[in-house]
Formats: sequence, structure tokens, C-alpha cells
Amino acid sequence: MMQADSGNWHPGVDDQTVQHELAHGMGLPDEYVADYYPMNNVGENNSMMVGGQTLYPRHLEKILDPTRCD
Repeated sequence: MMQADSGNWHPGVDDQTVQHELAHGMGLPDEYVADYYPMNNVGENNSMMVGGQTLYPRHLEKILDPTRCD
């Protein structure tokens, strides 16, 4: 099975993966544990950046941060 990432998409990729990869494009990091992420921030199991579908306030803050004019 082919795995999608932010630079590689394939026909038949599911909506959840599309949302996850688009969120990377908006600056959100992965929040799951993996051997190749030894110091990764771990999020809730239902977080969009873990594999769920929930956006948390921290996600929206990260996405909107570049637009702040403080």
C-alpha cells in the first residue's frame, strides 16, 4: 500500500489523510509516536495530527500565528 505524505498523493487517498497532510501545509507537526520522531510532541488520540479528526485550539493558534499583527 502506498503511503501519502505532504508531497506525494495517490488516487484513492482517504479524506482523513488529505486533511492531515493539508494541515502540515499550514504548519502543523505530526503528534504521534514513531521511531523516526524520537522527540515528537504527542497529542490526543482523536487529534487530526495523530489520526483522528479533531482540531484543538493549539492547532488553530499555530495556523493563525503568522497572521498576527501584535
